[in-house]
Amino acid sequence: MSSLIEILSQTLVQLLSVFHRVTQTYWLDIILLTLLVRFVLGPVYRMQTRTMRVMNELQPKLKELQAQYKEQPQELNTRMMQLYKDHKVNPMMGCLPMLVQLPILVSMFSVLRSPLYYKLLPGFEQSSMFGARLTVRCFEGSPFPDIESLPGMVDLGSIFHWAFFFDKFLYLPALPLFAVYVATTILQTKQMQTANPQSKSQSNQMNYMMPLLLWFGLIFPVGLLLYWGLSNVIQMQTYASTKHPAPAKKNVSATENPEGSEPHEPPPLPKKKRRKKK
Repeated sequence: MSSLIEILSQTLVQLLSVFHRVTQTYWLDIILLTLLVRFVLGPVYRMQTRTMRVMNELQPKLKELQAQYKEQPQELNTRMMQLYKDHKVNPMMGCLPMLVQLPILVSMFSVLRSPLYYKLLPGFEQSSMFGARLTVRCFEGSPFPDIESLPGMVDLGSIFHWAFFFDKFLYLPALPLFAVYVATTILQTKQMQTANPQSKSQSNQMNYMMPLLLWFGLIFPVGLLLYWGLSNVIQMQTYASTKHPAPAKKNVSATENPEGSEPHEPPPLPKKKRRKKK
């Protein structure tokens, strides 16, 4: 696992270096990197989107099975598994992008926090986005280079006289991106639960993981909050655009004579009057 993280970290550094030659702005480079990762992982996200869409379409049938076999849980599970098999869908595939993204997130964290990679990206350590330094965390701990002199850094130890807050700092410029991270994470989780309310195990797992994800947001560097928040926004828009597909064009013949209705006979032609012979 460590070798994979090291390879991914070096790859991310090389990509950021290539993007920086064009943009000369590291937060724009992270945005381009996010779009590139989304493009490469497109098949995985399309699989997740299809799973959520199909699960949403299967809700009426799942409710019928639940009402029919509510006193037979084993038979209900068998019927539901058969229904999933018939439609070629696996409810657990909704979590696949998270598992695939995990090594990338760890590698991004390593690039943003390791001085080893700062040497390969000139000016990266001092780079910022609207006043928020990309390498600094929202909930920062000492020691960190020049942490007390950073603008917008609040010493929590001077406010809360508890041992936990000693040498702990709150980075105020990171709070807007942290709010975006929290909002998009919650909304995306609600989308998954709405698309698949029958999967109680998956919903419970996401509910248990939510406090952990919020804690991750506090210890993520600003650059990683940007990466995660933008990725969430793209995924939510992708799912919203495929949840309600455009209606198919109506067939003229089908609208004139819908299935199950009697065909309309054309009106009789008027009879020609015969001229009387003189």
